Amino acid sequence: MVIGAAGMVSKGRLMLSEGDQELEGRDLEGFFSEKLEVPVRAVNDMNAAAAGCWIRTGMERGACVCLYLGGNGMGAGIVLDGRVWPGAADFAGELGFLPDMKGKLQPLSDAFSARGMQEVYRRIIQIYAVLLNPERIVLYTNPFLEGMMEELYEDCSRYLPEYAVPLLELSDSFERDYETGMMEIAGKMERRQKTELMV
Repeated sequence: MVIGAAGMVSKGRLMLSEGDQELEGRDLEGFFSEKLEVPVRAVNDMNAAAAGCWIRTGMERGACVCLYLGGNGMGAGIVLDGRVWPGAADFAGELGFLPDMKGKLQPLSDAFSARGMQEVYRRIIQIYAVLLNPERIVLYTNPFLEGMMEELYEDCSRYLPEYAVPLLELSDSFERDYETGMMEIAGKMERRQKTELMV
């Protein structure tokens, strides 16, 4: 069983969440594994979506970043050479902790401004372009991105050298990528379990 959570998940625990505070600190893997008597893996929803995106786009090498803005805020998932990169402390992609972003990435916050979203996206794309230099950044659709892609690309081209500007992809495949990623994670768990049984 695989559980996808909108928030930071570390070692099976939901550590940070804007939407499920009552679950924060809970050992989701341990609880459900004991109740259901099956192997359980809890993962960050953006890491699952990024894994599915990697499969959908057919990338074999390089880096891909996925950005999603939902009701609970904005998060990112990163894949490097086919492997999801959650970070050393499973904290990679927690964009709300970037300087001067408190509340700006959460549509339900008073600090959120629809007009300011182009600047927010531009800054986040620049940060990833400079620190990770991915080939592709996938922006999952939301109303704030309508008519913005050309301007975002032009902004990136003004602030970054041409060879460092990533491919910006607007995608409405978040659900599909998320489900594909969850199935991939479950499949890896099953293959690992079969290998362990054979030993």
